[in-house]
Amino acid sequence: MLDSDLLLTIQHLSVSFPSSNGDIQVVKNLSLEVSPGEMTGIVGESGSGKTLSMLTLLGLLPGEAKVSGEAHLYADGKTMALTRLDESSFQKIRGRHISMIFQEPMTSLNPVMKVGSQVSEMIVQHTGCSQSEAMKTAVQWFQEVKLPEPETCYHKYPFELSGGQKQRVMIAMAMCCNPALIVADEPTTALDVTVQKTVMDLLSDLCMKHNTGLILISHDLALVSQYCRNIYVMRKGICVESGSAANICHKPQHPYTAALLQCRPSAAFRGQRLPVISDFLPEEVPAPVASVPDTYAAKEEVVISVNTLSVFYPKNGMFAGKQITQPAVKDVSFELKSGQTLAIV
Repeated sequence: MLDSDLLLTIQHLSVSFPSSNGDIQVVKNLSLEVSPGEMTGIVGESGSGKTLSMLTLLGLLPGEAKVSGEAHLYADGKTMALTRLDESSFQKIRGRHISMIFQEPMTSLNPVMKVGSQVSEMIVQHTGCSQSEAMKTAVQWFQEVKLPEPETCYHKYPFELSGGQKQRVMIAMAMCCNPALIVADEPTTALDVTVQKTVMDLLSDLCMKHNTGLILISHDLALVSQYCRNIYVMRKGICVESGSAANICHKPQHPYTAALLQCRPSAAFRGQRLPVISDFLPEEVPAPVASVPDTYAAKEEVVISVNTLSVFYPKNGMFAGKQITQPAVKDVSFELKSGQTLAIV
Protein backbone atom coordinates (compact mmCIF):
# COMPACT_ATOMS: atom_id res chain seq x y z
CA MET A 1 0.00 0.00 0.00
CA LEU A 2 1.04 3.59 -0.64
CA ASP A 3 1.94 5.87 2.22
CA SER A 4 -0.97 8.31 2.66
CA ASP A 5 1.46 11.26 2.70
CA LEU A 6 2.87 10.33 -0.71
CA LEU A 7 1.44 10.67 -4.19
CA LEU A 8 3.76 8.32 -6.05
CA THR A 9 6.25 5.66 -5.07
CA ILE A 10 8.55 3.84 -7.48
CA GLN A 11 10.46 0.81 -6.22
CA HIS A 12 13.24 -0.95 -8.14
CA LEU A 13 11.91 0.05 -11.56
CA SER A 14 13.89 -1.45 -14.44
CA VAL A 15 13.34 -1.15 -18.20
CA SER A 16 15.07 -3.20 -20.88
CA PHE A 17 14.80 -3.74 -24.64
CA PRO A 18 15.57 -6.94 -26.55
CA SER A 19 18.48 -7.02 -29.01
CA SER A 20 20.41 -9.60 -31.01
CA ASN A 21 22.92 -9.73 -28.15
CA GLY A 22 20.34 -10.13 -25.41
CA ASP A 23 18.33 -7.65 -23.38
CA ILE A 24 19.76 -4.14 -22.98
CA GLN A 25 18.86 -2.57 -19.67
CA VAL A 26 18.30 1.17 -19.97
CA VAL A 27 16.83 1.85 -16.51
CA LYS A 28 18.13 -0.08 -13.49
CA ASN A 29 16.48 -0.32 -10.07
CA LEU A 30 15.11 3.21 -9.92
CA SER A 31 13.31 4.14 -6.71
CA LEU A 32 11.79 7.52 -5.93
CA GLU A 33 8.94 9.26 -4.14
CA VAL A 34 6.73 12.24 -5.00
CA SER A 35 4.53 14.18 -2.58
CA PRO A 36 1.36 16.14 -3.43
CA GLY A 37 1.86 19.82 -4.23
CA GLU A 38 5.62 19.46 -4.65
CA MET A 39 8.01 19.44 -7.59
CA THR A 40 10.55 16.60 -7.77
CA GLY A 41 13.48 16.79 -10.17
CA ILE A 42 15.21 14.12 -12.25
CA VAL A 43 18.45 15.31 -13.84
CA GLY A 44 21.14 13.77 -16.01
CA GLU A 45 22.68 13.86 -19.45
CA SER A 46 20.84 12.81 -22.59
CA GLY A 47 20.47 9.04 -22.63
CA SER A 48 20.56 8.65 -18.87
CA GLY A 49 17.07 7.08 -18.78
CA LYS A 50 15.16 10.04 -17.36
CA THR A 51 12.35 10.15 -19.91
CA LEU A 52 12.11 6.40 -20.45
CA SER A 53 11.57 5.75 -16.76
CA MET A 54 8.75 8.30 -16.60
CA LEU A 55 7.09 7.11 -19.81
CA THR A 56 6.62 3.84 -17.96
CA LEU A 57 4.22 5.61 -15.60
CA LEU A 58 1.95 6.52 -18.52
CA GLY A 59 2.22 3.23 -20.42
CA LEU A 60 3.90 4.97 -23.36
CA LEU A 61 6.90 2.67 -23.82
CA PRO A 62 7.25 0.71 -27.09
CA GLY A 63 5.56 -2.66 -27.05
CA GLU A 64 8.84 -4.62 -26.95
CA ALA A 65 9.97 -2.95 -23.73
CA LYS A 66 10.28 -5.16 -20.66
CA VAL A 67 9.40 -3.56 -17.32
CA SER A 68 9.94 -4.84 -13.81
CA GLY A 69 9.52 -3.26 -10.39
CA GLU A 70 6.63 -1.40 -8.82
CA ALA A 71 5.10 2.06 -9.30
CA HIS A 72 2.07 3.09 -7.25
CA LEU A 73 -0.02 6.22 -7.76
CA TYR A 74 -2.55 7.40 -5.20
CA ALA A 75 -5.55 9.23 -6.68
CA ASP A 76 -9.27 9.43 -5.92
CA GLY A 77 -8.79 7.52 -2.70
CA LYS A 78 -7.28 4.44 -4.30
CA THR A 79 -3.88 3.04 -5.19
CA MET A 80 -3.03 2.26 -8.83
CA ALA A 81 -0.25 -0.18 -9.65
CA LEU A 82 1.03 1.54 -12.81
CA THR A 83 3.42 -1.21 -13.91
CA ARG A 84 0.58 -3.74 -13.94
CA LEU A 85 -1.99 -1.85 -15.99
CA ASP A 86 -3.03 -2.81 -19.53
CA GLU A 87 -3.55 -0.33 -22.37
CA SER A 88 -7.30 0.09 -21.79
CA SER A 89 -6.65 0.96 -18.14
CA PHE A 90 -3.94 3.46 -19.10
CA GLN A 91 -6.35 5.18 -21.48
CA LYS A 92 -8.64 5.87 -18.54
CA ILE A 93 -5.98 7.38 -16.27
CA ARG A 94 -3.83 9.27 -18.82
CA GLY A 95 -4.91 12.87 -18.63
CA ARG A 96 -7.33 12.15 -15.82
CA HIS A 97 -4.97 11.06 -13.04
CA ILE A 98 -1.53 11.53 -14.59
CA SER A 99 -0.53 13.86 -17.44
CA MET A 100 2.63 14.74 -19.32
CA ILE A 101 4.03 17.98 -20.69
CA PHE A 102 6.41 17.19 -23.53
CA GLN A 103 9.57 19.02 -24.52
CA GLU A 104 8.46 20.60 -27.78
CA PRO A 105 4.88 21.94 -27.81
CA MET A 106 4.72 22.32 -31.60
CA THR A 107 5.16 18.58 -32.10
CA SER A 108 2.68 17.82 -29.31
CA LEU A 109 -0.14 19.97 -30.66
CA ASN A 110 -2.15 19.04 -33.75
CA PRO A 111 -1.23 21.71 -36.33
CA VAL A 112 -4.61 21.51 -38.14
CA MET A 113 -6.79 21.81 -35.02
CA LYS A 114 -7.44 24.96 -33.06
CA VAL A 115 -5.80 24.80 -29.66
CA GLY A 116 -9.07 25.31 -27.79
CA SER A 117 -10.64 22.33 -29.53
CA GLN A 118 -7.68 20.16 -28.55
CA VAL A 119 -8.09 21.04 -24.88
CA SER A 120 -11.89 20.67 -25.02
CA GLU A 121 -11.53 17.25 -26.62
CA MET A 122 -9.55 16.04 -23.63
CA ILE A 123 -12.04 17.46 -21.15
CA VAL A 124 -14.99 15.79 -22.90
CA GLN A 125 -13.09 12.49 -23.10
CA HIS A 126 -12.40 12.30 -19.37
CA THR A 127 -15.38 14.08 -17.81
CA GLY A 128 -18.21 13.32 -20.23
CA CYS A 129 -19.42 16.94 -20.12
CA SER A 130 -21.02 18.76 -23.05
CA GLN A 131 -18.97 20.57 -25.67
CA SER A 132 -20.14 23.97 -24.41
CA GLU A 133 -19.13 23.12 -20.85
CA ALA A 134 -15.76 21.84 -22.08
CA MET A 135 -15.20 25.07 -23.98
CA LYS A 136 -15.98 27.12 -20.87
CA THR A 137 -13.56 25.01 -18.80
CA ALA A 138 -10.84 25.29 -21.44
CA VAL A 139 -11.14 29.10 -21.50
CA GLN A 140 -10.98 29.15 -17.71
CA TRP A 141 -7.73 27.17 -17.84
CA PHE A 142 -6.37 29.52 -20.50
CA GLN A 143 -7.01 32.29 -18.00
CA GLU A 144 -5.37 30.18 -15.27
CA VAL A 145 -2.17 29.81 -17.29
CA LYS A 146 -2.25 33.54 -18.08
CA LEU A 147 -2.72 33.35 -21.83
CA PRO A 148 -3.55 36.80 -23.25
CA GLU A 149 -7.13 37.13 -24.51
CA PRO A 150 -8.06 33.52 -23.62
CA GLU A 151 -11.32 33.56 -25.58
CA THR A 152 -9.44 34.63 -28.70
CA CYS A 153 -6.64 32.10 -28.10
CA TYR A 154 -9.23 29.33 -27.94
CA HIS A 155 -9.95 29.81 -31.66
CA LYS A 156 -6.32 30.04 -32.80
CA TYR A 157 -4.17 27.42 -34.49
CA PRO A 158 -0.79 26.48 -32.95
CA PHE A 159 1.17 28.41 -35.61
CA GLU A 160 -0.61 31.61 -34.53
CA LEU A 161 0.86 31.40 -31.02
CA SER A 162 4.37 32.06 -29.77
CA GLY A 163 6.51 29.29 -28.28
CA GLY A 164 5.74 30.40 -24.74
CA GLN A 165 2.02 30.60 -25.49
CA LYS A 166 2.00 27.10 -27.00
CA GLN A 167 3.72 25.78 -23.88
CA ARG A 168 1.02 27.44 -21.77
CA VAL A 169 -1.59 25.65 -23.86
CA MET A 170 0.20 22.37 -23.12
CA ILE A 171 0.18 23.17 -19.41
CA ALA A 172 -3.55 23.92 -19.57
CA MET A 173 -4.12 20.65 -21.44
CA ALA A 174 -2.13 18.71 -18.85
CA MET A 175 -3.99 20.24 -15.90
CA CYS A 176 -7.53 20.73 -17.25
CA CYS A 177 -8.76 17.43 -15.75
CA ASN A 178 -7.06 18.10 -12.40
CA PRO A 179 -4.64 15.14 -12.47
CA ALA A 180 -2.87 14.10 -9.30
CA LEU A 181 0.53 13.91 -11.04
CA ILE A 182 2.19 15.70 -13.96
CA VAL A 183 5.41 14.67 -15.67
CA ALA A 184 7.13 17.66 -17.32
CA ASP A 185 9.83 16.55 -19.75
CA GLU A 186 12.22 19.45 -20.39
CA PRO A 187 9.22 21.82 -20.55
CA THR A 188 11.29 24.97 -21.16
CA THR A 189 14.16 23.76 -23.36
CA ALA A 190 12.64 25.31 -26.50
CA LEU A 191 12.06 28.67 -24.78
CA ASP A 192 14.35 31.63 -24.16
CA VAL A 193 15.51 32.27 -20.62
CA THR A 194 13.01 35.03 -19.83
CA VAL A 195 10.01 32.96 -20.94
CA GLN A 196 11.58 29.92 -19.27
CA LYS A 197 11.39 31.53 -15.84
CA THR A 198 7.82 32.69 -16.43
CA VAL A 199 6.68 29.19 -17.39
CA MET A 200 8.51 27.56 -14.47
CA ASP A 201 7.01 30.06 -12.01
CA LEU A 202 3.59 29.30 -13.47
CA LEU A 203 4.05 25.54 -13.07
CA SER A 204 5.22 25.97 -9.50
CA ASP A 205 2.25 28.18 -8.60
CA LEU A 206 -0.28 25.84 -10.22
CA CYS A 207 1.14 22.79 -8.44
CA MET A 208 0.85 24.45 -5.05
CA LYS A 209 -2.60 25.89 -5.80
CA HIS A 210 -4.08 22.57 -6.96
CA ASN A 211 -1.95 20.30 -4.73
CA THR A 212 -0.60 18.57 -7.83
CA GLY A 213 2.64 16.60 -7.75
CA LEU A 214 5.07 17.31 -10.58
CA ILE A 215 8.14 15.44 -11.81
CA LEU A 216 10.51 17.79 -13.64
CA ILE A 217 12.86 16.06 -16.09
CA SER A 218 15.84 18.19 -17.07
CA HIS A 219 19.56 18.24 -17.83
CA ASP A 220 19.80 21.63 -16.13
CA LEU A 221 20.70 21.01 -12.50
CA ALA A 222 20.71 24.72 -11.70
CA LEU A 223 17.15 25.16 -12.97
CA VAL A 224 15.85 22.09 -11.15
CA SER A 225 17.43 23.17 -7.87
CA GLN A 226 15.47 26.44 -7.96
CA TYR A 227 12.06 24.77 -8.08
CA CYS A 228 12.33 21.22 -6.76
CA ARG A 229 12.47 20.14 -3.14
CA ASN A 230 14.10 16.78 -3.92
CA ILE A 231 16.36 15.80 -6.81
CA TYR A 232 17.32 12.44 -8.30
CA VAL A 233 20.50 12.32 -10.40
CA MET A 234 20.61 9.64 -13.12
CA ARG A 235 23.55 8.33 -15.08
CA LYS A 236 23.45 5.47 -17.61
CA GLY A 237 20.04 4.33 -16.34
CA ILE A 238 21.02 4.33 -12.66
CA CYS A 239 20.09 6.81 -9.95
CA VAL A 240 23.54 7.63 -8.59
CA GLU A 241 22.40 10.14 -5.98
CA SER A 242 19.24 11.58 -4.48
CA GLY A 243 18.38 14.04 -1.75
CA SER A 244 17.24 17.58 -1.07
CA ALA A 245 18.06 20.25 -3.62
CA ALA A 246 20.28 22.00 -1.08
CA ASN A 247 22.37 18.90 -0.39
CA ILE A 248 22.63 17.90 -4.04
CA CYS A 249 23.84 21.35 -5.12
CA HIS A 250 26.04 22.24 -2.16
CA LYS A 251 27.17 18.88 -0.78
CA PRO A 252 27.18 16.39 -3.70
CA GLN A 253 28.24 12.90 -2.63
CA HIS A 254 28.71 11.24 -6.03
CA PRO A 255 31.53 12.28 -8.42
CA TYR A 256 29.07 12.46 -11.33
CA THR A 257 26.86 14.96 -9.49
CA ALA A 258 29.91 17.06 -8.67
CA ALA A 259 30.96 16.87 -12.33
CA LEU A 260 27.56 18.12 -13.50
CA LEU A 261 27.86 21.09 -11.17
CA GLN A 262 31.41 21.82 -12.36
CA CYS A 263 30.31 21.80 -16.00
CA ARG A 264 27.95 24.73 -15.67
CA PRO A 265 29.15 27.51 -18.04
CA SER A 266 30.24 30.72 -16.35
CA ALA A 267 30.38 34.20 -17.84
CA ALA A 268 33.42 34.88 -15.66
CA PHE A 269 35.64 32.64 -17.80
CA ARG A 270 34.83 33.74 -21.32
CA GLY A 271 37.39 32.76 -23.89
CA GLN A 272 38.47 29.66 -21.99
CA ARG A 273 37.74 26.04 -22.85
CA LEU A 274 34.37 24.84 -21.52
CA PRO A 275 34.65 22.03 -18.94
CA VAL A 276 33.11 18.65 -19.77
CA ILE A 277 32.21 15.57 -17.73
CA SER A 278 35.38 13.72 -18.75
CA ASP A 279 37.47 16.43 -17.09
CA PHE A 280 36.20 15.27 -13.70
CA LEU A 281 35.53 11.58 -14.37
CA PRO A 282 38.71 9.99 -15.78
CA GLU A 283 36.89 6.90 -17.01
CA GLU A 284 34.84 9.01 -19.40
CA VAL A 285 35.91 9.32 -23.05
CA PRO A 286 37.12 12.90 -23.60
CA ALA A 287 34.55 15.02 -25.41
CA PRO A 288 35.39 17.35 -28.31
CA VAL A 289 36.93 20.60 -27.12
CA ALA A 290 34.52 23.53 -27.12
CA SER A 291 35.21 27.12 -26.25
CA VAL A 292 33.43 30.43 -26.02
CA PRO A 293 35.25 33.14 -28.00
CA ASP A 294 35.86 36.26 -25.97
CA THR A 295 35.94 38.72 -28.85
CA TYR A 296 35.13 38.71 -32.53
CA ALA A 297 37.29 40.19 -35.28
CA ALA A 298 34.58 42.41 -36.65
CA LYS A 299 34.94 43.97 -40.09
CA GLU A 300 33.40 47.20 -41.27
CA GLU A 301 31.27 45.52 -43.92
CA VAL A 302 27.58 45.67 -42.96
CA VAL A 303 25.79 42.46 -43.84
CA ILE A 304 22.30 43.58 -42.90
CA SER A 305 20.84 46.83 -41.61
CA VAL A 306 17.36 47.27 -40.17
CA ASN A 307 15.95 50.74 -39.46
CA THR A 308 12.73 51.46 -37.53
CA LEU A 309 11.10 48.19 -38.51
CA SER A 310 7.45 47.83 -37.48
CA VAL A 311 5.04 44.96 -38.11
CA PHE A 312 1.26 45.12 -37.71
CA TYR A 313 -1.33 42.37 -37.98
CA PRO A 314 -4.91 43.02 -39.13
CA LYS A 315 -7.59 42.46 -36.52
CA ASN A 316 -11.31 42.43 -37.19
CA GLY A 317 -13.20 45.39 -35.78
CA MET A 318 -16.65 45.53 -34.25
CA PHE A 319 -18.33 46.93 -37.36
CA ALA A 320 -18.47 45.38 -40.81
CA GLY A 321 -15.87 46.76 -43.15
CA LYS A 322 -13.82 48.30 -40.39
CA GLN A 323 -10.39 46.86 -39.78
CA ILE A 324 -7.91 47.64 -37.03
CA THR A 325 -4.29 46.61 -36.69
CA GLN A 326 -2.39 45.17 -33.76
CA PRO A 327 1.32 46.00 -33.46
CA ALA A 328 3.72 43.06 -33.11
CA VAL A 329 7.04 44.87 -33.66
CA LYS A 330 7.62 48.58 -33.05
CA ASP A 331 10.52 50.67 -34.37
CA VAL A 332 13.27 48.05 -34.18
CA SER A 333 16.71 49.01 -35.49
CA PHE A 334 19.97 47.10 -35.64
CA GLU A 335 22.85 46.24 -37.97
CA LEU A 336 25.12 43.23 -38.31
CA LYS A 337 28.71 43.39 -39.60
CA SER A 338 30.90 40.65 -41.05
CA GLY A 339 32.51 38.52 -38.36
CA GLN A 340 29.96 39.48 -35.71
CA THR A 341 27.19 37.54 -34.04
CA LEU A 342 23.98 39.24 -32.93
CA ALA A 343 21.60 38.00 -30.26
CA ILE A 344 17.93 38.99 -30.16
CA VAL A 345 16.23 37.99 -26.88
